Amino acid sequence: MVRVGVIGFGLAGQAFHAPVVRGVPGMELACILERHGSKAKERYPEVRVARTLDEMLSDKTIGLIIVATPNDSHYSYAKACLEDGRDVVVDKPFTPTMTEAEELVALASKRGRLLTVYQDRRWDGAFLTVKKLVSSGALGDVVEYEARFDRFRLEPKPGAWRERADYAAVGVLWDL
Repeated sequence: MVRVGVIGFGLAGQAFHAPVVRGVPGMELACILERHGSKAKERYPEVRVARTLDEMLSDKTIGLIIVATPNDSHYSYAKACLEDGRDVVVDKPFTPTMTEAEELVALASKRGRLLTVYQDRRWDGAFLTVKKLVSSGALGDVVEYEARFDRFRLEPKPGAWRERADYAAVGVLWDL
């Protein structure tokens, strides 16, 4: 059984990561790091809720940690978890800079830890349908493909971290 910790319980933690962990045989949702609020405890009353990373990392039985926080904190959380000997899944985008990404990859290699990026779009129904059609040959030889990625809402949401210019790696291009 792989005991999993999820850092962050905003949209990604609530809608993707915690439910996926709960639905995968051989995985146990052991801890959620939610710095503020009580949504994690309300939804998963049997799961431990930590308020700090140190509190989560104090549980040495957690082997895999998922980083589902605002983009500008992915690097620091992933680095701390790797340094503590944990395997890490980082929500997209991996890091705001190539330098940070390369440093994390080198650290994971040095420590012999798993490090990967969660690419949820890879499993969207539309992409899987296109893959199936192309693989089956039903479309013949595909020589060109055009797609469109729409924003999930037309208007910016005031105050949301994804909309703030002072945050690293935000905006629609970072959400693909």
